[in-house]
Amino acid sequence: MAGVAMATVAALSLTGCGATGNEPAGPKTGGTLTIGARQDLASFDPGAFDTGAQVQYWQPVYDTLLNYTPEGKVEPNLATEFKYNETNTVLTLKLREGVKFSDGTPFNADAVKANIEHLKKATGVSVYMVGKVKVVTVVDPTTVQIELSAPDPAFTYYLCLVAGAMGSPAALETEGIKTVPVGSGPYTLDTAATIRGSQYTYVRNPDYWNATAFPYDSVVVKPMEDLTARLNAIKSGQVNSAEVDSTVLSEARASNVKVNEHMIGWQGIMLFDREGTTVPALKDKRVRQALNYAIDGESINKNIYGGEGKATQQIFNPASPAFDEKLNAAYPYDLKKAKSLMADAGYAGGFELTMPTVPGDLTGPYITQQLAEIGVKVTWEKVPNEALVPDVLKGKFAAASFGSSSGHPWRDISKMISGTAAWNPFKTKTAELDGLLAKVQSSTGDEQIAAYKAVNNYITDNAWFCAWAYTKSIQLTDHGTQVAMQAGSGVPYLRNYSRA
Repeated sequence: MAGVAMATVAALSLTGCGATGNEPAGPKTGGTLTIGARQDLASFDPGAFDTGAQVQYWQPVYDTLLNYTPEGKVEPNLATEFKYNETNTVLTLKLREGVKFSDGTPFNADAVKANIEHLKKATGVSVYMVGKVKVVTVVDPTTVQIELSAPDPAFTYYLCLVAGAMGSPAALETEGIKTVPVGSGPYTLDTAATIRGSQYTYVRNPDYWNATAFPYDSVVVKPMEDLTARLNAIKSGQVNSAEVDSTVLSEARASNVKVNEHMIGWQGIMLFDREGTTVPALKDKRVRQALNYAIDGESINKNIYGGEGKATQQIFNPASPAFDEKLNAAYPYDLKKAKSLMADAGYAGGFELTMPTVPGDLTGPYITQQLAEIGVKVTWEKVPNEALVPDVLKGKFAAASFGSSSGHPWRDISKMISGTAAWNPFKTKTAELDGLLAKVQSSTGDEQIAAYKAVNNYITDNAWFCAWAYTKSIQLTDHGTQVAMQAGSGVPYLRNYSRA
């Protein structure tokens, strides 16, 4: 549970009353939490951080300006107060005093400025989180003002994530930060007990200001890209927690482990080349719509996800303000309709489409077979795992079959939809969409919710994606470990763990 607080035990005088034995026990502390992660971490440089599975590596070391609760509420953390001006373009943060980084450097307004500017000039996938930052001003050692070029509805949320991850200014620009993190978080990396690619060991930071929120004396994260390996590791007791997916859920439920789950992700094809730069056929909206009609999401859900998913044609999750129920049936499986659209667009004979293979993805044969029904010949290119995301983000592929989490709607937009989004590698934009996005930024309340839904309807009608199912995020834990699933994340945050 997030924010677990240890009960304070008052010292009892020799003549005072002792404990009666009826007091409730405080949270259990000590021991080691071992996590099996589905991917490795490329770098401990905050400028290279991502969310998703990678938070399991950097959250032990790097504390954040704000905290995002499991229920999805933004709360103070290193910043004890945060407030916008009337136009939502200047955010003032009051900072916690007395905090130091593990190298002894003080945490202060200068450190906040250095970290945000470091991320802003980086090239990692999370740069979008500070894309609206215009200038960071140090008011005094414990006060910082962040001016935005335009309102960013998700900015305080980003300060709970990579944009708020604070590293020592003395280490940020060094090569060493890539392998030896220097933060102010609840743990420090034990380099002697760490083998990159195999095991990362973190030990308690004795100077951390909120130690009672993290009950474990040490944390070990083991990268395990193979799904079966993660499942076997949790079943055999090698790890206390491991992320799996719906394909092994039946086996997991039959085992002596706890299943923690929520549905926030979607699976589908990201149709990047909407201008037809490398695959001319994809420029035609009718072709993109045809691909949607040709995919049988129900069969994929049944045969791949064991019926644990839910068919959809939208990328925003059901809890999102952008969600629109009617869009779950925007493109029902209809080969006749798909073939008609292909013919109308001049592609009755189909076209060729190359996509990268994705480790662990079992949908490839279904995609190949179903798109072949409308003449689309899919070729799968094997790409080394470490090159997969970089190749996609630099526009090597016109489309890719990926799963993605969906959280704060403006984050989804900034990450995948806007003209500057990292996961919009061909930088597709239209005047109509820009107008809809501006409406989201300038509105609040019900008006903003309506604007979010308008964005969702636009990208769904124009078939920017070919989504077919919502999928579950599943974290298995042993019976000695409790965890709360995290709003907007495929994996729980470290703060969400406690000992049972």
